[in-house]
Amino acid sequence: MRDLSSRTRDAEGRLCRETRFSPVDKRCSECQETKPIGDFSTDSRKRDGRKSACKVCLAAKERSRHASNPDRSRTYDASRREQRNGRLRAKRVADPAWAARQRRIVARYHELKRCGITIDLLFDRDRGICHICEEAVEITDAQMDHVIPLSRGGSHDPMNVKLAHGRCNARKRDKLLSEL
Repeated sequence: MRDLSSRTRDAEGRLCRETRFSPVDKRCSECQETKPIGDFSTDSRKRDGRKSACKVCLAAKERSRHASNPDRSRTYDASRREQRNGRLRAKRVADPAWAARQRRIVARYHELKRCGITIDLLFDRDRGICHICEEAVEITDAQMDHVIPLSRGGSHDPMNVKLAHGRCNARKRDKLLSEL
């Protein structure tokens, strides 16, 4: 018979599944150093939810694997790239609307890079205040919103871009503030 004393109980006193513990530090299986838990990639199959080797050791292992057999790595990368391109090509042919959306996304990305508008600059300029609800925005939840949406002929220039919460921006979608 299994010992159930280590299992946790819910509010009604019923036995629950064992919870994963989350240590603060962990020892790397490769370099044997004790490091903060944030230095380990996540792995849902492990008891503590983290890989046994740290990110630095895993990256070094991957680099040495590629260096030891560059031809195999190159052919593998090329075949994976060709598979991905084939899937994308088929999707573009099957769904022209999706292809058009993807082209707009890529064009918007390149326009953003050209204009030099970043979330950090917007955050500083707008003093961390959402222009839709006028409340403080965490930098992790900050998004740029086009006052006049691009789909309605708005431009992507600093005067048309303002800071917004992710939820406010999603609620606004392609509307003007007066239409909310």
